[in-house]
Amino acid sequence: MKTTRSNANSPSLSTRGEGGFLPAWFMFILLGFASILLQLFPPALRWLQFDRPAIAAGQVWRLFTGHWVHWSGEHLFWSGGVFLLLVFLNRHTSPARLITCVLSSVVVISATTWIGTELRFYHGLSGIDSALFMLLAVDLIAENIAGRRPIRAWAALALVIGFIAKIAYEAVAGRAFFVDGAAAGMVPVPLAHLAGAAVGLMNGMMWRKKGIDRLPVARVGRFKSRFPVRSNDFTTPSANTQSAPDGS
Repeated sequence: MKTTRSNANSPSLSTRGEGGFLPAWFMFILLGFASILLQLFPPALRWLQFDRPAIAAGQVWRLFTGHWVHWSGEHLFWSGGVFLLLVFLNRHTSPARLITCVLSSVVVISATTWIGTELRFYHGLSGIDSALFMLLAVDLIAENIAGRRPIRAWAALALVIGFIAKIAYEAVAGRAFFVDGAAAGMVPVPLAHLAGAAVGLMNGMMWRKKGIDRLPVARVGRFKSRFPVRSNDFTTPSANTQSAPDGS
C-alpha cells in the first residue's frame, strides 16, 4: 500500500498569503476604505497629495499616496467606489498578479503624470481603476473565447471600447465624464488613464501567457470562482508527488 505526500516545491494554491495573511484583494479593499477616512481629514490630504514642488523637494511618498486622496466627496464616490468594485471583481486573480498590477500602475501613472504633464497636483484612484478594468477585461475576453461564449466575449470587448471612448471624450472636452469637475475644482487627466489601461493590459496578457491567472476553483474556499479551472492550475501526482511507504 502506498501513500503520497505533496512535493515541498509545489506552488501554494491558497487564497491567503504566506503566514496566513489576508487575501491580497481584501487588503486592497481595506486601502480603498482608508481613502474614505482620509477624506475626513483635510490636513492629511495636504501631506499626501501629489504635489510637484513638494516631490521635487524630496517628499517622494506623495508619488504613491497621491492616488488615495480625492478632490471632493463626489470624486471619491466615483474613483474610490469603482476601485472597490474592480478589486472585488478581480478577487479570483492570483495574488501576485493583482499586487503587480496595482503597484506597477502606481509607478507608471505617477511617472507619466510627472513627465507628461505640468500639473502641480494630482488626486485619485481613477488611473489605477483603469489598470484593474483592463486586467479584468483581458480575463473576461480570453475566458469567454476559450469557453466558446462569443456573445459574452463581444460584450466585454464593447465595455473596453466604451472605456476608450470615455477617455477620448475627456481628452477632447477637457472635463470629466462622471464627476462635476467645476464643482470639485479639478480637470481629468486622460494620460493617466491611458497609462493605467496600458499597465492593466500588459499585466493581463503577460500573466495569462505564463499560465498564472486565476485561483483554482477547488481551493478558493468561501471565495468561490465563477470561472472554469484551467488545466495548468493543478499539479498531477505523477509530476509533483513522491511515493512513500506507510510501513505496512
